[in-house]
Amino acid sequence: MSRLAAAYSRALFDAGRAAERGAEARYGALLAAFAVTAREEPLRGFLRAPQVPRDEKKRLFAETFTDPGDGIFLSFLELLAEKGRLSLLPEIALDYEGLLLAQNNTLRATVESAFPLDGETLARIVETFRERTGASELRAEARVVPELLGGVRVLIGSEIYDGTVRSGLDRLRAALKNRETQHVD
Repeated sequence: MSRLAAAYSRALFDAGRAAERGAEARYGALLAAFAVTAREEPLRGFLRAPQVPRDEKKRLFAETFTDPGDGIFLSFLELLAEKGRLSLLPEIALDYEGLLLAQNNTLRATVESAFPLDGETLARIVETFRERTGASELRAEARVVPELLGGVRVLIGSEIYDGTVRSGLDRLRAALKNRETQHVD
């Protein structure tokens, strides 16, 4: 995540918080939807084309975001166009989502296992780690990683909770190797 994208997402988030109750969530939804749409042609080409005047891009935004409650968001997009920063939209949207999650004490997690987990097992894992982290909510994505052999690995932010067979075997291998080098000396 670039510092520039983080600065823009923080500015929009703070403007939303100052505007009215719930505006930051509204801007987050608008930003996420617009960032997805902006990845698709022909809008992507239009927004990134240096030969399209910035005023034309701003006019498109003004025609799209006509609700009076969208004024700050519209100004935000116009600023991005003016500064030539529309290519940062995906990064800004991702960082903004993180700000919303943090405000609500919600964490994202990835739960990896060698085999698909049933809903009940995944729910128990999520609840265990929600309690462990103290989060109000834990939004989990389940992913099958056959190389793990068995067990579960949970990734939350920069933390990794690894209870997989693969990591156990790796630790055993390292311990045996360490033991061999101690006996050789």
